[in-house]
Amino acid sequence: AAFRRLQREGLFRYDVVQAGGKVLSKTFVRRTLIGEPGITYKYLGLRIFAHPWSGEGAPKVCAAVCALNEQLKQRTQALLDAAPHRAGSCAF
Repeated sequence: AAFRRLQREGLFRYDVVQAGGKVLSKTFVRRTLIGEPGITYKYLGLRIFAHPWSGEGAPKVCAAVCALNEQLKQRTQALLDAAPHRAGSCAF
């Protein structure tokens, strides 16, 4: 439900890239980045800024994604704690 709401609220966007330094073109997929305020992601020479999931001005749907992330982190931590040879982290 949260991802459908992200889509309805227009938070998924096409990116515009200049492949090979030639013509500007829209990507085939739409994507979004949600996370800590100010966090960025870079790919294909593009710097994408996250929609904040906390703090002033954060969309409510992004706060819902943050809550889902916290639940996934807790479940993953429980699995890591139960593993005989613990390796890895889930603090994302």
